[in-house]
Amino acid sequence: MPERLSEDDFWNLFGRIEHQSLDFKRGVPDDILATIPAMAMTDGGLIVHGVADDRTIIGCPLSQNTADRIQRYARECDVEVRARPVQVGESEITVTEMPEIRGRVVTTPDGRLLRRVGGDSQPLRGDAHSRFIREREDRPGEEEPARGFRSDDVDLSVLNEVLAAEARPAAERDNALRALVDLGVALPGESSADATVLRAAAVLLARDPGKFFPTAHLLGSWGIRDRDATESIPRGCRGSGLAFVARPLSHDGGRAQGTGARPPGRVGDAWAPSPGAGRFRCDGDGGAPCRRAGGGRFRRVLGDSDVTVTAVLHADAPAVGAFAGCWAIQM
Repeated sequence: MPERLSEDDFWNLFGRIEHQSLDFKRGVPDDILATIPAMAMTDGGLIVHGVADDRTIIGCPLSQNTADRIQRYARECDVEVRARPVQVGESEITVTEMPEIRGRVVTTPDGRLLRRVGGDSQPLRGDAHSRFIREREDRPGEEEPARGFRSDDVDLSVLNEVLAAEARPAAERDNALRALVDLGVALPGESSADATVLRAAAVLLARDPGKFFPTAHLLGSWGIRDRDATESIPRGCRGSGLAFVARPLSHDGGRAQGTGARPPGRVGDAWAPSPGAGRFRCDGDGGAPCRRAGGGRFRRVLGDSDVTVTAVLHADAPAVGAFAGCWAIQM
């Protein structure tokens, strides 16, 4: 989206009629607590702050107060959003980008499940409510978009090791997103620069996963199943997920467990089954531990391995007893 528009260009770009992916607001009212989850449960979209009901552009600068209110409402709905300023003529407005959420259900703080119908946010009831929840739970959180992911965020060295393991040509910075599309961790757009990168790529291939998952941390567990397996340690996670899991893991006390070093160009070898092999767990931000045991996407990316691999997208540390003898990156 351009950072500066004339009023005519603004209306040509957005139109004057609200729809399921567009909502105009004078400022940051309380009713966006309905708009945020409704858009997240439909196709995502934009909330444009600074436009009156008569479609007069009155402005709503992205001040500290505006940013804080938007983020507070988004956190109450458990949705990550991005707000950006746009200069329209003589006025500055704020545009909040709303992701489409898959793999989990987002509700209002009081528990209502809403969807966008035209320019309204309407509740789902009865069979429609149950059917919608079942459909959403069938898609893992790893397939949600990683908003704001650009080619500069890719760890090229790790990406090229994955491409080599897949017998694909190496990528440069200008075609890195296209390579992610080819690997199945991004969705194609009108051009390679418009590709929608999925959270799977942000976990495994971003230079700084914490940019997309600010609460990311690592849990290590060295217990065994027949006793209390609560020994865990937070550790810093720096660099891409693949680069991290490929180097030895150790800690200051108890028995150190690790994945071992990764031979150059053989990404899958980092996941040889062993008591210290890593397993990712998958869920949306802040949800319950994932019930899915799949992970074919990453098995293909990582190479032939007997270890089930999904992605970790979890804001809170779950119980680790079932994962005794292994570690997990918690997002």
